Amino acid sequence: MNFGGQYLYSFHPNGKKLIVKRQLNDKYIPDFFNISASSINIELLSAIVGENGMGKSSILDVFRWIFIDKYFVGPNTRATVLIEVGSETKVLQAPYFEVHVEELKNKEVKLKKISRAKTEDFQTIYYSPHFDLKYNQNSDPFDKYEISLDQFIKDDLENLDERGSNESGYKYALQDELLFKNAIRQIGFLSSEIFSTNYIFREVFNLPEYKTGILYFRDLKIPHFNNLSFELRSVIEVVLEKLEKESGDSYNFRNSIANLDRNKQQAAVNKYLLERFVIKAFLSISIDQMEKDNTYFEEATIDDGYNINKFDNLTVKKDNPAKTMVENTFE
Repeated sequence: MNFGGQYLYSFHPNGKKLIVKRQLNDKYIPDFFNISASSINIELLSAIVGENGMGKSSILDVFRWIFIDKYFVGPNTRATVLIEVGSETKVLQAPYFEVHVEELKNKEVKLKKISRAKTEDFQTIYYSPHFDLKYNQNSDPFDKYEISLDQFIKDDLENLDERGSNESGYKYALQDELLFKNAIRQIGFLSSEIFSTNYIFREVFNLPEYKTGILYFRDLKIPHFNNLSFELRSVIEVVLEKLEKESGDSYNFRNSIANLDRNKQQAAVNKYLLERFVIKAFLSISIDQMEKDNTYFEEATIDDGYNINKFDNLTVKKDNPAKTMVENTFE
Protein backbone atom coordinates (compact mmCIF):
# COMPACT_ATOMS: atom_id res chain seq x y z
CA MET A 1 0.00 0.00 0.00
CA ASN A 2 1.32 3.43 -0.93
CA PHE A 3 0.29 6.32 1.25
CA GLY A 4 1.08 9.09 -1.21
CA GLY A 5 4.68 10.02 -0.39
CA GLN A 6 7.35 11.35 -2.69
CA TYR A 7 7.72 7.91 -4.25
CA LEU A 8 5.52 4.97 -5.17
CA TYR A 9 6.87 1.49 -4.46
CA SER A 10 6.57 -2.08 -5.67
CA PHE A 11 8.12 -5.12 -4.00
CA HIS A 12 9.83 -8.18 -5.48
CA PRO A 13 11.05 -10.86 -3.05
CA ASN A 14 14.28 -12.58 -4.03
CA GLY A 15 15.10 -15.30 -1.49
CA LYS A 16 16.27 -13.64 1.72
CA LYS A 17 16.44 -10.29 -0.04
CA LEU A 18 13.71 -7.88 -1.02
CA ILE A 19 14.06 -5.81 -4.19
CA VAL A 20 12.14 -2.54 -4.10
CA LYS A 21 11.31 -0.55 -7.19
CA ARG A 22 10.37 3.05 -6.71
CA GLN A 23 9.26 5.85 -8.97
CA LEU A 24 8.43 9.48 -8.38
CA ASN A 25 4.85 10.17 -7.42
CA ASP A 26 3.68 12.84 -9.84
CA LYS A 27 0.80 13.74 -7.50
CA TYR A 28 3.09 14.49 -4.54
CA ILE A 29 3.21 18.17 -3.51
CA PRO A 30 6.13 19.07 -1.21
CA ASP A 31 5.30 21.09 1.92
CA PHE A 32 1.60 20.97 1.09
CA PHE A 33 0.59 21.07 4.78
CA ASN A 34 3.26 23.52 5.97
CA ILE A 35 1.14 26.66 5.93
CA SER A 36 2.37 28.18 9.21
CA ALA A 37 5.61 29.26 10.79
CA SER A 38 5.41 26.47 13.35
CA SER A 39 8.48 24.28 13.82
CA ILE A 40 6.15 21.25 14.03
CA ASN A 41 5.03 20.39 10.53
CA ILE A 42 2.82 17.73 8.99
CA GLU A 43 4.74 16.02 6.23
CA LEU A 44 2.03 13.67 5.05
CA LEU A 45 -1.62 12.92 5.68
CA SER A 46 -3.35 9.77 4.49
CA ALA A 47 -6.88 8.44 4.87
CA ILE A 48 -7.82 4.76 4.88
CA VAL A 49 -11.40 4.44 3.68
CA GLY A 50 -13.47 1.27 3.48
CA GLU A 51 -16.54 -0.56 4.66
CA ASN A 52 -16.75 -2.25 8.04
CA GLY A 53 -14.75 -5.45 8.20
CA MET A 54 -12.50 -4.59 5.25
CA GLY A 55 -9.33 -4.41 7.37
CA LYS A 56 -8.73 -0.71 8.09
CA SER A 57 -7.86 -1.34 11.74
CA SER A 58 -5.74 -4.36 10.78
CA ILE A 59 -3.58 -2.12 8.61
CA LEU A 60 -3.09 0.28 11.50
CA ASP A 61 -2.26 -2.62 13.82
CA VAL A 62 0.62 -3.63 11.54
CA PHE A 63 2.21 -0.23 12.17
CA ARG A 64 1.39 -0.33 15.87
CA TRP A 65 3.03 -3.72 16.42
CA ILE A 66 6.31 -2.38 15.08
CA PHE A 67 6.68 -0.05 18.03
CA ILE A 68 6.46 -2.76 20.68
CA ASP A 69 9.91 -2.98 22.19
CA LYS A 70 10.04 -6.72 22.66
CA TYR A 71 9.94 -9.32 19.92
CA PHE A 72 6.49 -10.61 19.19
CA VAL A 73 5.39 -13.01 16.48
CA GLY A 74 2.53 -11.03 15.04
CA PRO A 75 1.33 -9.59 11.77
CA ASN A 76 4.37 -7.32 11.47
CA THR A 77 6.65 -10.34 10.90
CA ARG A 78 5.19 -10.61 7.40
CA ALA A 79 5.07 -6.87 6.75
CA THR A 80 7.62 -4.59 5.14
CA VAL A 81 7.29 -0.92 6.01
CA LEU A 82 9.31 1.75 4.27
CA ILE A 83 9.43 5.37 5.36
CA GLU A 84 10.69 8.50 3.69
CA VAL A 85 13.08 10.76 5.57
CA GLY A 86 13.48 13.73 3.30
CA SER A 87 14.32 12.31 -0.11
CA GLU A 88 15.78 9.12 1.36
CA THR A 89 13.87 5.86 1.71
CA LYS A 90 14.57 3.75 4.81
CA VAL A 91 13.34 0.44 6.18
CA LEU A 92 11.31 0.63 9.37
CA GLN A 93 10.32 -3.04 9.40
CA ALA A 94 11.05 -5.99 7.11
CA PRO A 95 11.21 -9.79 7.55
CA TYR A 96 14.19 -9.88 5.16
CA PHE A 97 17.88 -9.76 5.99
CA GLU A 98 18.50 -7.13 3.32
CA VAL A 99 16.32 -4.72 1.37
CA HIS A 100 17.60 -3.18 -1.85
CA VAL A 101 16.18 -0.47 -4.05
CA GLU A 102 16.65 -0.34 -7.80
CA GLU A 103 18.27 2.82 -9.05
CA LEU A 104 18.86 3.87 -12.64
CA LYS A 105 22.37 5.25 -13.12
CA ASN A 106 23.99 5.84 -16.52
CA LYS A 107 21.15 3.93 -18.14
CA GLU A 108 21.99 0.92 -15.94
CA VAL A 109 19.83 -0.51 -13.19
CA LYS A 110 21.81 -0.90 -9.99
CA LEU A 111 20.84 -2.17 -6.57
CA LYS A 112 21.43 -0.03 -3.49
CA LYS A 113 21.02 -1.41 0.02
CA ILE A 114 18.49 0.54 2.03
CA SER A 115 19.51 1.50 5.57
CA ARG A 116 17.24 0.76 8.50
CA ALA A 117 15.51 3.42 10.55
CA LYS A 118 15.31 3.22 14.34
CA THR A 119 11.84 2.92 15.77
CA GLU A 120 12.90 4.97 18.80
CA ASP A 121 13.32 7.97 16.49
CA PHE A 122 9.57 7.93 15.86
CA GLN A 123 6.44 7.91 17.95
CA THR A 124 2.85 6.87 17.45
CA ILE A 125 -0.33 8.27 18.92
CA TYR A 126 -3.40 6.07 18.83
CA TYR A 127 -6.87 7.37 19.56
CA SER A 128 -10.23 5.70 19.19
CA PRO A 129 -13.45 6.88 20.85
CA HIS A 130 -15.05 3.45 20.37
CA PHE A 131 -15.10 0.50 22.73
CA ASP A 132 -13.82 -2.07 20.25
CA LEU A 133 -11.44 -4.18 22.38
CA LYS A 134 -8.39 -3.25 20.32
CA TYR A 135 -6.05 -2.74 23.27
CA ASN A 136 -2.98 -4.92 23.57
CA GLN A 137 -3.38 -8.00 25.75
CA ASN A 138 0.36 -8.05 26.50
CA SER A 139 2.07 -5.87 29.05
CA ASP A 140 3.78 -3.68 26.47
CA PRO A 141 1.67 -0.90 24.98
CA PHE A 142 1.06 -0.68 21.26
CA ASP A 143 1.87 2.99 21.18
CA LYS A 144 3.94 5.36 23.24
CA TYR A 145 0.84 7.51 23.53
CA GLU A 146 -2.26 5.33 23.82
CA ILE A 147 -5.35 7.48 24.37
CA SER A 148 -8.09 5.21 23.08
CA LEU A 149 -11.24 4.49 25.04
CA ASP A 150 -10.22 0.84 25.38
CA GLN A 151 -6.93 1.72 27.05
CA PHE A 152 -8.57 4.14 29.48
CA ILE A 153 -11.13 1.52 30.52
CA LYS A 154 -8.40 -1.10 30.86
CA ASP A 155 -6.32 1.19 33.09
CA ASP A 156 -9.31 2.36 35.13
CA LEU A 157 -10.37 -1.20 35.96
CA GLU A 158 -6.85 -2.50 36.59
CA ASN A 159 -6.35 -4.29 39.92
CA LEU A 160 -10.06 -4.07 40.59
CA ASP A 161 -9.92 -7.11 42.89
CA GLU A 162 -7.45 -5.25 45.12
CA ARG A 163 -9.81 -2.37 45.77
CA GLY A 164 -11.85 -2.47 48.93
CA SER A 165 -15.41 -1.59 49.80
CA ASN A 166 -17.15 1.48 51.14
CA GLU A 167 -17.74 2.03 54.83
CA SER A 168 -20.85 -0.16 54.68
CA GLY A 169 -18.88 -3.10 53.32
CA TYR A 170 -20.28 -2.96 49.77
CA LYS A 171 -18.19 -3.01 46.61
CA TYR A 172 -18.63 -0.09 44.24
CA ALA A 173 -20.31 -0.83 40.91
CA LEU A 174 -18.18 -0.81 37.77
CA GLN A 175 -19.84 2.37 36.51
CA ASP A 176 -18.90 4.05 39.79
CA GLU A 177 -15.29 2.92 39.42
CA LEU A 178 -15.13 4.46 35.94
CA LEU A 179 -16.76 7.68 37.15
CA PHE A 180 -14.25 7.96 40.01
CA LYS A 181 -11.28 7.60 37.66
CA ASN A 182 -12.71 9.99 35.11
CA ALA A 183 -13.36 12.58 37.80
CA ILE A 184 -9.75 12.27 39.01
CA ARG A 185 -8.51 12.83 35.45
CA GLN A 186 -10.69 15.91 35.05
CA ILE A 187 -9.67 17.37 38.40
CA GLY A 188 -6.02 16.68 37.59
CA PHE A 189 -6.28 18.49 34.27
CA LEU A 190 -8.20 21.45 35.67
CA SER A 191 -5.58 21.77 38.45
CA SER A 192 -2.60 21.47 36.11
CA GLU A 193 -0.21 24.16 34.98
CA ILE A 194 -1.14 23.45 31.36
CA PHE A 195 -4.74 24.45 32.07
CA SER A 196 -3.95 27.48 34.21
CA THR A 197 -1.40 28.97 31.78
CA ASN A 198 -3.36 28.51 28.54
CA TYR A 199 -5.95 31.10 27.67
CA ILE A 200 -7.74 28.84 25.21
CA PHE A 201 -8.72 26.32 27.91
CA ARG A 202 -9.94 28.88 30.41
CA GLU A 203 -11.67 31.41 28.15
CA VAL A 204 -12.48 29.91 24.76
CA PHE A 205 -13.81 26.52 25.85
CA ASN A 206 -15.12 27.76 29.21
CA LEU A 207 -14.55 24.39 30.88
CA PRO A 208 -16.35 23.75 34.19
CA GLU A 209 -14.59 23.97 37.52
CA TYR A 210 -14.69 21.66 40.53
CA LYS A 211 -15.62 23.81 43.50
CA THR A 212 -17.37 21.34 45.79
CA GLY A 213 -16.84 17.60 45.92
CA ILE A 214 -17.88 14.57 47.92
CA LEU A 215 -15.04 12.67 49.57
CA TYR A 216 -15.37 8.88 49.54
CA PHE A 217 -13.31 6.65 51.81
CA ARG A 218 -12.40 3.12 50.80
CA ASP A 219 -9.76 0.67 51.86
CA LEU A 220 -7.49 -1.56 49.80
CA LYS A 221 -6.78 -5.22 50.10
CA ILE A 222 -3.73 -5.29 52.35
CA PRO A 223 -0.95 -7.29 50.64
CA HIS A 224 1.54 -9.64 52.19
CA PHE A 225 4.47 -7.65 53.50
CA ASN A 226 7.54 -7.94 51.31
CA ASN A 227 9.47 -4.69 51.55
CA LEU A 228 8.71 -3.16 54.94
CA SER A 229 11.23 -3.50 57.71
CA PHE A 230 10.33 -6.09 60.35
CA GLU A 231 10.09 -3.45 63.08
CA LEU A 232 7.59 -1.36 61.14
CA ARG A 233 5.76 -4.47 60.01
CA SER A 234 5.21 -5.67 63.57
CA VAL A 235 3.68 -2.40 64.70
CA ILE A 236 1.39 -2.21 61.64
CA GLU A 237 0.16 -5.74 62.29
CA VAL A 238 -0.75 -4.79 65.85
CA VAL A 239 -2.67 -1.73 64.67
CA LEU A 240 -4.53 -3.78 62.05
CA GLU A 241 -5.40 -6.39 64.66
CA LYS A 242 -6.75 -3.71 67.00
CA LEU A 243 -8.79 -2.20 64.19
CA GLU A 244 -10.31 -5.57 63.34
CA LYS A 245 -11.13 -6.27 66.97
CA GLU A 246 -12.61 -2.86 67.67
CA SER A 247 -14.66 -2.86 64.46
CA GLY A 248 -16.19 -6.18 65.43
CA ASP A 249 -16.87 -5.00 68.97
CA SER A 250 -19.57 -2.47 68.14
CA TYR A 251 -22.09 -4.48 70.20
CA ASN A 252 -20.19 -3.82 73.43
CA PHE A 253 -19.74 -0.21 72.42
CA ARG A 254 -23.49 0.12 71.95
CA ASN A 255 -24.04 -1.31 75.45
CA SER A 256 -21.67 1.31 76.85
CA ILE A 257 -23.96 4.09 75.55
CA ALA A 258 -27.26 2.40 76.46
CA ASN A 259 -28.37 5.51 78.34
CA LEU A 260 -28.74 7.42 75.04
CA ASP A 261 -31.91 7.35 72.98
CA ARG A 262 -32.01 5.04 69.94
CA ASN A 263 -31.23 7.70 67.32
CA LYS A 264 -28.24 9.01 69.21
CA GLN A 265 -27.06 5.46 69.84
CA GLN A 266 -27.12 4.67 66.13
CA ALA A 267 -25.34 7.90 65.28
CA ALA A 268 -22.62 7.13 67.84
CA VAL A 269 -22.20 3.57 66.52
CA ASN A 270 -22.00 4.83 62.93
CA LYS A 271 -19.34 7.32 63.96
CA TYR A 272 -17.49 4.61 65.90
CA LEU A 273 -17.37 2.31 62.86
CA LEU A 274 -16.61 5.09 60.37
CA GLU A 275 -13.64 6.31 62.40
CA ARG A 276 -12.09 2.86 62.33
CA PHE A 277 -12.87 2.39 58.66
CA VAL A 278 -11.16 5.70 57.79
CA ILE A 279 -8.09 4.69 59.79
CA LYS A 280 -7.98 1.31 58.06
CA ALA A 281 -8.42 2.95 54.64
CA PHE A 282 -5.61 5.40 55.33
CA LEU A 283 -3.36 2.64 56.64
CA SER A 284 -4.08 0.24 53.76
CA ILE A 285 -3.26 2.94 51.18
CA SER A 286 -0.06 3.79 53.06
CA ILE A 287 0.94 0.13 53.09
CA ASP A 288 0.20 -0.16 49.39
CA GLN A 289 2.43 2.82 48.63
CA MET A 290 5.23 1.56 50.87
CA GLU A 291 5.11 -1.87 49.25
CA LYS A 292 5.45 -0.33 45.78
CA ASP A 293 8.76 1.36 46.57
CA ASN A 294 10.51 0.96 49.88
CA THR A 295 13.42 3.34 49.41
CA TYR A 296 12.22 5.63 52.20
CA PHE A 297 11.13 3.08 54.80
CA GLU A 298 13.75 0.39 54.28
CA GLU A 299 15.83 1.83 57.15
CA ALA A 300 12.89 2.79 59.37
CA THR A 301 13.44 2.11 63.05
CA ILE A 302 11.07 2.24 66.01
CA ASP A 303 12.18 2.47 69.59
CA ASP A 304 11.82 -0.97 71.12
CA GLY A 305 9.90 -1.99 68.00
CA TYR A 306 9.90 -5.70 68.74
CA ASN A 307 8.33 -5.21 72.18
CA ILE A 308 4.71 -5.60 71.09
CA ASN A 309 3.58 -6.03 74.70
CA LYS A 310 3.77 -2.30 75.26
CA PHE A 311 0.54 -1.96 73.28
CA ASP A 312 -1.38 -4.21 75.64
CA ASN A 313 -1.89 -1.57 78.34
CA LEU A 314 -4.11 0.66 76.20
CA THR A 315 -7.38 0.99 78.08
CA VAL A 316 -10.73 2.46 77.21
CA LYS A 317 -11.91 5.40 79.26
CA LYS A 318 -15.55 5.35 80.31
CA ASP A 319 -16.18 9.02 79.60
CA ASN A 320 -15.74 8.81 75.83
CA PRO A 321 -14.90 5.26 74.72
CA ALA A 322 -15.13 5.96 70.99
CA LYS A 323 -12.70 8.89 71.11
CA THR A 324 -10.24 7.00 73.35
CA MET A 325 -10.25 3.90 71.11
CA VAL A 326 -9.45 6.01 68.04
CA GLU A 327 -6.60 7.72 69.87
CA ASN A 328 -5.23 4.37 71.01
CA THR A 329 -5.40 3.01 67.49
CA PHE A 330 -3.41 5.97 66.19
CA GLU A 331 -0.89 5.53 68.98
